[in-house]
Amino acid sequence: MKEVVKVKERKLLKKQTFFSGAASLMIAGLYFCPDFPFDRKIHVICLFAALMYFSFFAFFESFKKRLNQIIFWMSVVGIVFLTCVIHFSGGIASPFTFIYFCIIISEYVYGGSGGLSLTAISASSYALMVLGEYAGFLDVSNDFTRSIYGSPLTTAYIVLFIVLFMFVVGDISRLIFLKLRLELKRESREKRSVEKKFLELSSYSQIGMFAHRIAHDVRGLVFAMKSHFQMFKPTSEEESRENKFMLENLDRVGDMINQVTKYGKPSEEKKEKIAVRDFLENMIKVSLLLDEAKNVCDKVILSDDFDAYAKDKKAIKKLASEFNYFIAQANIMPKVATAFGKVLGPKKKMPNPKAGCIVQPKASLKPLYDKLQKTIRVYAKETPLVQCVVGSEQMPDKEVADNILTVYTHLIHHLPNERNNIKSVLLKLTMSKPVEIKF
Repeated sequence: MKEVVKVKERKLLKKQTFFSGAASLMIAGLYFCPDFPFDRKIHVICLFAALMYFSFFAFFESFKKRLNQIIFWMSVVGIVFLTCVIHFSGGIASPFTFIYFCIIISEYVYGGSGGLSLTAISASSYALMVLGEYAGFLDVSNDFTRSIYGSPLTTAYIVLFIVLFMFVVGDISRLIFLKLRLELKRESREKRSVEKKFLELSSYSQIGMFAHRIAHDVRGLVFAMKSHFQMFKPTSEEESRENKFMLENLDRVGDMINQVTKYGKPSEEKKEKIAVRDFLENMIKVSLLLDEAKNVCDKVILSDDFDAYAKDKKAIKKLASEFNYFIAQANIMPKVATAFGKVLGPKKKMPNPKAGCIVQPKASLKPLYDKLQKTIRVYAKETPLVQCVVGSEQMPDKEVADNILTVYTHLIHHLPNERNNIKSVLLKLTMSKPVEIKF
């Protein structure tokens, strides 16, 4: 085997050497069994094999530098011993032929050999042993074996089958263990790559946290100074120039702080100047809008609750069934679309800018609310049919008629042929039959 045996494989190989020696010694001990069915010479061969394995086990650490070569030649000697055992245990009919395949598989477990393969050596040894017995150069003491050799075709078929099977097992073993080794190498490379990236990210994170701590302490002082100069009212031209100069320098310091806090972040976000005065004004406007929304609208959902709704589609569907219109603040409209768009979009209930449902923080909600209370949505889905609510049973007939006329007049102005595009107008209660209206 030409590849270097890894540390774990060395430990496994050392254990296997010990167990191989123990197994050979046990077979040698069967010499004292009176009913042993094979030639007694097998015990002597197994004793020599046990001595070889135990010697290698005892001096295993001394063979580290030339471990691969020693393992290969030990395997060759083991094949020779096995061939002798097979000869004395029945030759072509020996029950120990399967051990050849164990040796072939173990060759690839520990890396495989190039060139002079143990598969070829095993096949050659077996074929020469059978040829020697068939030609009479080696004694055959088994009657069943003699009967096999009495048929040249049967002998050739068995030898050819076993030799071919050796090469098939060798080739399959080589492919399997080669794939396993490649997979292990790939996984090892990926593991090292992930560990390297993790260490880099960890380093960036620690540096970034350190930079944030420093910048946080400085930022509070800079913003306090900036707010002071922004609210300061100069009384002379000189004071105005000095105030402008200080604000410009504080802006530069603020930009430097933003760059420090963005250290290690891959995204290039747009820089934004922060003014305490504008920030406070916006906060006041948002607070006023929130108070008005609580007094005017039927339900108020804060942006802090968007994540909870995004995870619960049933809650959004319930909202869609309870309310006809939704109003949203303009600066959080992207968050509204992300959290509610998948449910409200198909139902055509997303805040509509054409209806004035997307408002600024300083907007007044009462007029919009009153307008929406008197507004209906009219649209056709898959068929050329328009349906809408025009009133209730409790309303006077005149108001219902005015609503019908308003819808009809508004609709015909959006059709290419106006009245000619309308075939009929029907009026009905929720559970009654429709009645046609003539215009």
